[in-house]
Amino acid sequence: MHTVIHEAKQQHLQEERWIRDWLEGKFGEEDVRRHLLTHHASEKANGVVACILAFGHEPLRDSTFARLSIVSRTAFSGQRFSLFPIGDDKRIVYILIDHGLEENWKQRIQKGIQSVKQSLRLPAPSVQFGIGKRVAQLSRLHKSFQTAQEALNIQQKTGEGEDVFYDDLHILRIISGFQDTDRLYEFMMDYLRPVIEYDQKHGGEMMKTLKVFLACNGSKQETAAKLYIVRQTLYNRLEKLEEMLGSDFMLPEKRLAIEFAIAAYEYDRPPADS
Repeated sequence: MHTVIHEAKQQHLQEERWIRDWLEGKFGEEDVRRHLLTHHASEKANGVVACILAFGHEPLRDSTFARLSIVSRTAFSGQRFSLFPIGDDKRIVYILIDHGLEENWKQRIQKGIQSVKQSLRLPAPSVQFGIGKRVAQLSRLHKSFQTAQEALNIQQKTGEGEDVFYDDLHILRIISGFQDTDRLYEFMMDYLRPVIEYDQKHGGEMMKTLKVFLACNGSKQETAAKLYIVRQTLYNRLEKLEEMLGSDFMLPEKRLAIEFAIAAYEYDRPPADS
C-alpha cells in the first residue's frame, strides 16, 4: 500500500516538474505533443492559453486547489478546453489546451471562468484571472504564460477588479513596458496637468468626464447618459475642458495623445485612488 502511494506521489511530482518546464519553454513542439498523447490521450490541439488565477492575501490551501481543479476541469471541458492546473499558495496557473475554434476562444474562456466562479462562489475582486495570448504552437506556451503574468500585473497596478485578457490591454501594454517613467510622467502632465489640478482643487469630475466623452466618440447624449448628468451640466464641463485643453482636443492626433495620457495617469495611480 505504501509503495503504491509512494509511486503515485512520484508520478505526480514528475508531471508537475514537466509542466513547469513546459511553462518555461524547454520543449519543442513534437516533444510536447508526444507527451500529451502518451500521458493524457489528448486529441489534436488547435492552440494553448495560459490563465493565472490570483488570490488576495489569503494563502491557498491544498483542499481549495483540489476543489478548484475538479470544478475547473468540468467547466472548461464544456468549452472545448483541456485543463492542466499547477499552483502555489498565492495563485494557480491554468494551462488550457484549445480543441475549439480560434474565433470564439475568448468567449469560451469567459464562460469557463464564470462557471468556476459561480460553482465555488469565488468572491470578486479577491480572485482575478489574467489571461495570456492564445498561441497556435504548444511549444510557445511560455509566451502565453509571460503575457498572462503581464496582464495580471497591469490589472493589479491599475486597480481594476475584472478579469483581463492581455490582448485587450492595448495602450496599457505600451505603458507597462515604458522604461523611462520620468518621461512618461512628463508626457502625461503636458496634456492633463490643468485637468488633474482642477479636480484636485475643486473635487471635480473633469477627468472622468473627459474619459467618458472620448470613449463615446464625442457623443454628448451618450456621455450625459453614462455620467448620469443633464445635458446642460455636460455642456458646462465641456466648455471648461476646452479652456484647459484647447478647442482642438478632439482632433485625431491630439485626441490620441490625450487618450494615451489618460491611460498613463490611470496606470500610475495607486489602486486606492481608482
